[in-house]
Amino acid sequence: MKIWILLMSLCTPWISAEVPGHAAVELWLGKAKKSPDGGRIIPAVLSMQYEKGWHGYWINPGEGGVKTTMRWQLPPGVEVSEWAFPVPHRLMTGDLACYGYEGEVMMASEIRVQADVAEDAEISGELRWLACDEKSCVPGKVRLVARLSDAGKHADKESKIQHVHQSIVCPAPELSWHVREENQEVHLVIEGAHDLRLEGTEFFPETEQVLDPKQELRWQKTAQGYEARARKNEYAEGPVKELRLWILPPKPQLARWIEWKKS
Repeated sequence: MKIWILLMSLCTPWISAEVPGHAAVELWLGKAKKSPDGGRIIPAVLSMQYEKGWHGYWINPGEGGVKTTMRWQLPPGVEVSEWAFPVPHRLMTGDLACYGYEGEVMMASEIRVQADVAEDAEISGELRWLACDEKSCVPGKVRLVARLSDAGKHADKESKIQHVHQSIVCPAPELSWHVREENQEVHLVIEGAHDLRLEGTEFFPETEQVLDPKQELRWQKTAQGYEARARKNEYAEGPVKELRLWILPPKPQLARWIEWKKS
């Protein structure tokens, strides 16, 4: 990964160990539902609103970025799933190509609570991110705190919470595909997709340092399905062993992902 990051706020005093990072952050807890074991499942949404002119990063940040992360502090009997990121956009930080978000981005998670956990038990976590504009990058850090009894109290946000969870990117198990390398190029082949139209479809590689983020995939239809060629990432270490690719068809269809692993 290229080192191009100017962390301006590292020299700025932190108030309560928090750094605004050019983004406003909120944690919403939706209405809880009973789980089969008698506990509760609480849908959670992390809302981040980046200031105009600034952007944050996806799971695969591309060149020079940093993925947004959360480190939870949870009481016994409480588990939280990894954040489900939405589909990113292709962005530029200076001359570096990246995958990320501008404006508002909302991520989904599930909080699983065992039956014997107190209703008002507290959960907290430290969120860290990197925000960049055309000239510089600034880290952000905030501690988020909520009580499980807050679940469902965001009545004005409930429909949005449900929509975010319904929009989580899911796998496409019906698609068969494989990957091979040829002279620093990665050759992608999707087979058995005769009814699938990839024209106007966007693709985002979730797996880091496999494909060159500056290059968009261009698919060609073949007798077997579709194929595309892409430049291999200059920082790839050794042969490609796995690749998860997000597929974003023209609206109104939902995005899905496909995954390949070398056997």
